[in-house]
Amino acid sequence: MVTRREISFDQSIPYHLLIRAVEKREIFASNEDCWRFIFQIYAANIGRPAPNLKRKDIIKAGQAILLGEKIPEKFIIVEHSPLVNIFSFVLVLTHNHFILVPNTEAGIPKYTQKLKTGFAMYYT
Repeated sequence: MVTRREISFDQSIPYHLLIRAVEKREIFASNEDCWRFIFQIYAANIGRPAPNLKRKDIIKAGQAILLGEKIPEKFIIVEHSPLVNIFSFVLVLTHNHFILVPNTEAGIPKYTQKLKTGFAMYYT
């Protein structure tokens, strides 16, 4: 039986996080996939995307996030305060890099679980 090791994250230290696709597959098949992931980066930190968002709404929200603009409240269901502070991220075809500082002890694991689950659900 494999036991899971619990990792503690200091709330004053930035962490470099690397998320790879299974078998080094391409994560983004289109520009829309990139915009969806950028939107998911934001949404997972405070809640989840609203249901039934249209393609144009996702692109608009992703662009607004990158420009530092406020996105419409109807695009996100806010469930909690931000799990992490996101200092930077880089999206590569087969993987992603993040620099994160947790706002709670379990902020990074919760955030990454929500981010990956939300994006996986986008494909189903």
